[in-house]
Amino acid sequence: MDELNSSKAIVVETEEPAVVKNSEDDPSPAGEKERSGICAKEVVNDWDEMPGYIPTREELVRLLEHWYRQVLSVDWWQFTTGTRWGSDHRLRYYGCARIEELTTVLGDGAVKTAIEVVENAFKAGHDARLWDIFKNGTPEQWEVVLNELGGPL
Repeated sequence: MDELNSSKAIVVETEEPAVVKNSEDDPSPAGEKERSGICAKEVVNDWDEMPGYIPTREELVRLLEHWYRQVLSVDWWQFTTGTRWGSDHRLRYYGCARIEELTTVLGDGAVKTAIEVVENAFKAGHDARLWDIFKNGTPEQWEVVLNELGGPL
């Protein structure tokens, strides 16, 4: 994942072995590296807009939910493991930037609603006491939870 987060890339899931196009100056043959497996991905170095494609408001809301789910997952991981930084932090930073951009397009009301939808679904899959401490707890309570779960990784 670090390889994907360190450069600008769009990740497209494929069902067949994928080719990873790194950059024009990649020393590998034709700038490509093969990866295979059930979750093979093709990496296309292009974060630019897709010409001619205009997403609907509903698609933008789903994209907002996706990025908030990513941010929330990283925050939960940090809460339950005590782990900070690393590639997850970069994903969180990028997700927050995307959410901020989507907020300017969709408005605060749509963002608030999307966050509630994601949090309710996330909360349903986790212990209610841990969720409450995660959302409202003090640093001391976070430390207690971390110790209960086995301490920092």
